[in-house]
Amino acid sequence: MFDVLYSEGKSHVAKTLMERKERLAAIVNPSPVIAPTVYVDGQGIRLKKYTEEQGWEGIATQKLSVLFFTVERLDEDKEF
Repeated sequence: MFDVLYSEGKSHVAKTLMERKERLAAIVNPSPVIAPTVYVDGQGIRLKKYTEEQGWEGIATQKLSVLFFTVERLDEDKEF
């Protein structure tokens, strides 16, 4: 899982991605079938190179300060 928009009857859409990730970590107990996705802060270029070396499909980037309901796609949001 990479995001949480609602939990316990409360909306989190007006929270930043980092705040939503913190909430997700607080409510998800990792198991073999479900776990929060890993994120790397500030190492995107290095991570992209590593994924290419491993033959993985790619990575997605997003600013941790972005709100869920941002209407326009930011230049900082990229898929490699």
